[in-house]
Amino acid sequence: MFTSIFINLGPNDLFMAKSLELVNRFYDLTNNKKQTSGLKDLLSENMSFTGPLMQTSGANEYIELQVKFLQFHKKWQMLKQFENSNDVCSIYDLTLGTPAG
Repeated sequence: MFTSIFINLGPNDLFMAKSLELVNRFYDLTNNKKQTSGLKDLLSENMSFTGPLMQTSGANEYIELQVKFLQFHKKWQMLKQFENSNDVCSIYDLTLGTPAG
């Protein structure tokens, strides 16, 4: 499965945070806290998401998708992360529930 998400380096974060830190802020919000509040601050308006079953364009459309999707996150575990300049690769296990439980 290949999933790509483009995280925006905002003007305040550009000099204060490394790419890995920003990516982990994203994972903390979505996978640990299961919330979308504050997510827009980390996303570029013209971002795109490509997953195994769906695609979105734009931060608002992606956040709407997350609102629906986060309720099915049961657990996750980060396995490995690689950082090369502004690029970050995260490999993790994600356990999802089904609507029926």
